[in-house]
Amino acid sequence: MKTRILTLLALCAAVLCTTGCFDIEQLIKLNADASGEAHVTMKVDMESMVKVMAGLKKSMTGEEGEPTKEELDAVRAEMLAEREQKDMKGEMEADKQRMIESLPKGVELSALELKEDGLNLEVHMAFKFDHVSKLPLIETPDEPAEEDDMGMGGPPEPNPVKKPFEGLVVKDNGDTLEITIKPSNPAEEAMPEEGEGPQMPGMDEMVKQAFSGLKFTWKIESAMEVVEHNAPTAEGGNLTWSYDLKGLEGLKGDESKSPHVVLKQSQK
Repeated sequence: MKTRILTLLALCAAVLCTTGCFDIEQLIKLNADASGEAHVTMKVDMESMVKVMAGLKKSMTGEEGEPTKEELDAVRAEMLAEREQKDMKGEMEADKQRMIESLPKGVELSALELKEDGLNLEVHMAFKFDHVSKLPLIETPDEPAEEDDMGMGGPPEPNPVKKPFEGLVVKDNGDTLEITIKPSNPAEEAMPEEGEGPQMPGMDEMVKQAFSGLKFTWKIESAMEVVEHNAPTAEGGNLTWSYDLKGLEGLKGDESKSPHVVLKQSQK
């Protein structure tokens, strides 16, 4: 089954491959009528995956100690060779078409871009919408399963941006518009579910190490008057929330800490 750009990012998020750098930013720009544009930027430093994967390979052979330079170079070469075999630009165009076809009425995909620099990836998505409440409805279909040599189809590959605004909750209270977001925690999602199979000793710590540089930033730029918010950084209608791994873990079980803003709506 071909691996598309979205699946590549899923693997980066689900396997121990993002030590030091996994940077997600969501930006919502709101007009006075609650229309606007939204941007999602995902940066993955896959170079920092090299040490994690080399260490994992070494531990599976029963060896101890840090990976040697030769072992690191070998893993890096394997990763680069695998990347060179993929038509990532072409695959991204296919993903773009599937996303366009699935968008809800009132939402338009204005950009889906990929930047590559060695083992570093950056994917940027941009949407235009007629009302911010449409954003949680964005859902990208999974890649259709391809038949193998026996004519059998496999399950669809995972999609890390299947619902890019899944945690966004918009409540229209008439005079005000209330927006809350529950940021996802890729480190938590990377852990196998209980009963999915044997887990390696120290898997929890390994996952935390791999996502030690995780960063999630949510921004809103609103033309509407801000009535209430809990953003650590605010300048007029520009609000910013930023979380590292520890910060995301602190949101679990306490929704009052999630990004929250109340905006004054104009008379309809």
